[in-house]
Amino acid sequence: MAYAVEIVDVVARHLAVARGRAEMGKVPEQFMPLLDKVWAVVRTLGVDPVGPNVAVYRFRDGGLDLEIGVQVAAAFEAVGDVEPSLTPAGRCARTLLTGSYAGIRAATDAVIAFVRDNNIPITGLSWEVYGDWTEDESKLETWIHFQLA
Repeated sequence: MAYAVEIVDVVARHLAVARGRAEMGKVPEQFMPLLDKVWAVVRTLGVDPVGPNVAVYRFRDGGLDLEIGVQVAAAFEAVGDVEPSLTPAGRCARTLLTGSYAGIRAATDAVIAFVRDNNIPITGLSWEVYGDWTEDESKLETWIHFQLA
């Protein structure tokens, strides 16, 4: 599948997140437990989710620091393991994956190849923004972003 990669400017959005750490290729094992923590707190706080689920990745020491959460209306006081955060802001390279989450690796590789082939430096910070859930995997949408240096 071919992916259209674009360079865009994005603004920071408020998030409620739980943090974790994963080895490369082991994110799926951490993802849902962290997201479940966030949603449990968001529901009890009455913090309004205003946008999609988001995963922020910081490449460090051969692994990934994770922030898994949901976009919310405003910052809030941390509750247990759930903390306020922001999506990255500024210029990024991104592509849209339409279809199963199994395609995230290929979409990510397409963005990496684009920045490499065009000699565009990246910061090691990336994030995914997930569209509305549907049982029909062919209709799932996931934006893959890499922050530009």
